[in-house]
Amino acid sequence: MKDSEDFKQLLERYKWGQVNDEEKAYVERELEKAEALQEYLFDSEELPSLNNTPDFEGSSTVTVRNIVRRKWLKHGFITGFILLIILIGGWSLGRPLLNKLYFDPTAGRTAETYSDYELYQKIDNAVLITGDTLEDIQIEQTGIGSYLLRYNYYDVLKNEAKVQAVVLKRGQVERQATSGVVEAPLYSYRTYSTREMFGAQPNQELEDLKEKVSKLPETAIMKVNLHFDSYSQTSLADIKSLVLDHKLQRLLTVGVASSEYDIAGMSTFGIRFNNSYRGYGDGRSWMNMAQIRAINKEYPHLIQNGAVMINSDPEMLEQYYLSMLNYLLDNEELGEKIEQVFNPTVYAAQSMESDDVSVIGELKTHNQSLAEAKDYVKENGVIITQATLLVSPKEFTALLADERVPMVGVIGAEWMDSRSWQ
Repeated sequence: MKDSEDFKQLLERYKWGQVNDEEKAYVERELEKAEALQEYLFDSEELPSLNNTPDFEGSSTVTVRNIVRRKWLKHGFITGFILLIILIGGWSLGRPLLNKLYFDPTAGRTAETYSDYELYQKIDNAVLITGDTLEDIQIEQTGIGSYLLRYNYYDVLKNEAKVQAVVLKRGQVERQATSGVVEAPLYSYRTYSTREMFGAQPNQELEDLKEKVSKLPETAIMKVNLHFDSYSQTSLADIKSLVLDHKLQRLLTVGVASSEYDIAGMSTFGIRFNNSYRGYGDGRSWMNMAQIRAINKEYPHLIQNGAVMINSDPEMLEQYYLSMLNYLLDNEELGEKIEQVFNPTVYAAQSMESDDVSVIGELKTHNQSLAEAKDYVKENGVIITQATLLVSPKEFTALLADERVPMVGVIGAEWMDSRSWQ
């Protein structure tokens, strides 16, 4: 205790400059020891309270202040680092929450599963028989609620691939140009009755069509529709018999009656067959087999991997068609979100006053059309309204003479042979 009290007295005299050189050197050596001790305690997170830190003048004061400054710098660094971790963690957790504020086409996607949007679009394209066949969707997220979507389509008649790129930003779509030529066959599309008109009077329009077809080269490809009367109740078994009897290899689609008001034997909903497109999907089906098996248990024959054949059991094809409708309707909430994002006109029209837009206001949503198609099939069965095929001029002429074909329509023709023949 005496040594401690003597040192305190010595420090007091050192403070007022009343020490000789030897005493000064001794005190400063002890202060250096104290500084080393302070650093050791600081590294051990056992810092003394600032209230217990002696207040020295001169060189001793600078030393103590340096110790305190290092203490607060280190604590400031630790605090800043913790805040940075919190911000990074908050961004990592907050980004998915912010994404949920907008439509997310990647939801449900993993290395071994399609996203909910991809599956819905693939199945929707399979049941919608108009337009090109969707082979693949590539989705890239570019920011919060922002995505770049690339749709790869295939036109079997022209053996032509098309790409449509869509930029989706926070629930709004900016469409980019589609490669290839966009055609509108409905504006020029004509149908021809294969029956005699007005008794024995021939159908001159049909005779003119035969004359045009006869001038096509043998290697030409014609894309044609065969239209069937709804009251004749043409079935999938009837179509199978017709196709096999004529040895036709390239049946693309059949349209299924979806309401009482299908116009001119045409239907939006139906079945695409394997010759509707070039390949067997996007190649990911092999990686996603577990997901596909689970879906096919709940919806039999839903995902066929491009193997839909007309010579399959007609009951299996009917189940396949119903499975597509059931899947889309069971995911009607997703379907509504998709339509609101990609086709908002329908919902905007329905929200208007009927007096202002009496015609537009009658537009049906996609879900309403699907539900109507399912109800019609449940009540009437699967009734075929049309069949779309690729045929040679010779095969087309033979179909015109078949009594089972009441009406035909030519969609287009290619003058040269195509790989779709292989």
